Amino acid sequence: MNSKIKLAFFFSLLLFISSCEKPKSPQFILLLDIIGSGKYSNASISVSDLQIISPSDEGGLGGSHIQHWDGWEDRISLQSDTTLLVLDKPHWELEVLGVTPYFNIKLFEDAKRIDVCAPYIELFALPQPIKTRNEATYEFRIKLDFDKAVYLDGTQYKLDWSKLEVQVKEL
Repeated sequence: MNSKIKLAFFFSLLLFISSCEKPKSPQFILLLDIIGSGKYSNASISVSDLQIISPSDEGGLGGSHIQHWDGWEDRISLQSDTTLLVLDKPHWELEVLGVTPYFNIKLFEDAKRIDVCAPYIELFALPQPIKTRNEATYEFRIKLDFDKAVYLDGTQYKLDWSKLEVQVKEL
């Protein structure tokens, strides 16, 4: 009888522990708002990584990467404005100062392919830092107008980060 009580207690304890839920991590959504183009017909866009920039313990900048995410890519028409869902993943709580998306962009003008260099940036700053919290969803929007943000520098096309806009809001 004593062993049956111990066994029942053990299974009750196991059931109780398994029913206790940890708080759900903050959910991060990244949207690209692409403005229709008068110069380019199509675009091939990929985001190979997204780094979340936050203050480091040493007082500088630190970063964390979205875990278990293999990036995103799409080929789109630039005939009209469109919004693309790039990321919808959980991340841990932290203070967010900005993001660093790793873009790979190819634009098409008639039959001509244009490779766009997206220089590394340390921080694509948010208008205001935010502190994320468990059980909340945060939507990051990057507005990209290729007609304004892409320019020819000698023989190379480049992305001008200052022509992009980033917004974040808690949903």
